[in-house]
Amino acid sequence: MWTGPAGGGNGQNLEGLTLGPRLPNGDFILLGVVDDGTSDPLSSNTVVSLIATPSTAIPLDPETGDFNQDEDVDGADFLAWQRGSSLATLAGLSDGDGNRNGTVTGADLTIWENQYGTAGSRSTLQTVPEPTALALLLVAAVAFASARRGEK
Repeated sequence: MWTGPAGGGNGQNLEGLTLGPRLPNGDFILLGVVDDGTSDPLSSNTVVSLIATPSTAIPLDPETGDFNQDEDVDGADFLAWQRGSSLATLAGLSDGDGNRNGTVTGADLTIWENQYGTAGSRSTLQTVPEPTALALLLVAAVAFASARRGEK
């Protein structure tokens, strides 16, 4: 979590900013609190929510036809796609969204068709640390630096 001035001359402070959940389309939610900068305990605070879209520098999950993630692309995955094909938004992999764009379309069925009868893509994935691990490391570093400053 990050804390510090929000900038500008209006006295508002960004009290915290933390990484929230990942959306089915690959975006992340950032959550924070902004206060009005007064010492009044009843001052107005505002909860802010932002959507962060990963850039191409952040590796996204590969396209897969293994919608149920049982490490093989089979008829059960087709049924998952078929059940999810009515979802227009916020679809996930378990709904048949193989390209992870938030919708279940014919493009996802094409991914399934191209991979049918093969092992799912999970066996080819590499372990990548969760984004929250970086946030926890940052919090620990700030806490350590604050503790060291307090000793002097």
